[in-house]
Amino acid sequence: MHPLTGGMGAVPPFFHNIPGREGGKVSIFLHRGGAGLGSAQNDPLLDSEPSPCYVLLDAMIAIIGGTGPEGKGLALRLAAAGEIVMIGSRYRERALAAAEEVRRRVPDAWVRGAINRRAAREADIIIITVPFEGHARVLELLRRHVAGKMVIDAVVPLAFQKGRIDVVPLEEGSAAEQAQRLLPEARVVAAFLNLSAGDLAATDRPLDADVIVCADNAAARNATMALVNRIPGLRAVNGDGLANAHHLEEITALLLGLNRTYRKQTSIRITGI
Repeated sequence: MHPLTGGMGAVPPFFHNIPGREGGKVSIFLHRGGAGLGSAQNDPLLDSEPSPCYVLLDAMIAIIGGTGPEGKGLALRLAAAGEIVMIGSRYRERALAAAEEVRRRVPDAWVRGAINRRAAREADIIIITVPFEGHARVLELLRRHVAGKMVIDAVVPLAFQKGRIDVVPLEEGSAAEQAQRLLPEARVVAAFLNLSAGDLAATDRPLDADVIVCADNAAARNATMALVNRIPGLRAVNGDGLANAHHLEEITALLLGLNRTYRKQTSIRITGI
């Protein structure tokens, strides 16, 4: 088992019948001139520490809550980028229907559907996109299936009251920090928080946004940044530790307010880097 993301080195079990996927590969990024495929020593956007960054070229990505707007949008974009995707849901029928929709919209996509537990168990990388109301409950159910793996939390705890959009204050500081507390054996990353579900779903239009990535584990942060950069139109930005994730949640609340004011779908770009 891989120390960062879990099982790898073989075709994901649930995808054994897909032609052309004859085995997983690992791309190792090492900083400061380290040996390995794809050295990132000249990329200032990646972490400056000499930590190895493992990027799974044939990894399976499970999207938990993948039948909702955000999850399905990410599934579409990741599938279009050539990633292997499993859409998870509480209900198998919904997962299968969402996977069929993605395959219909993205020709030759490697996408399957399954209940959340199976998706988390089979995958190398897990992305959480469930509504915040079910966030803690879902993570508790998946805890033993994600130990040793990379978990990307894209959940924002929002409250809509009297025309206002606010971030729900959490004891841990943010949804991602809550995830790390509930999943102590996983490498939790906060990413994809500021992307519009509408923009993700509109595959006829290119994306144009930065994705700020926060994690306490440098290798997991760098691996997530590499994954973000494989989606056309997105650029990953190093947001340092998970303690900064609550700032991303506040940005999401702001963007939603701007969307309502200007009747547009907004995103962010960081200039000067």
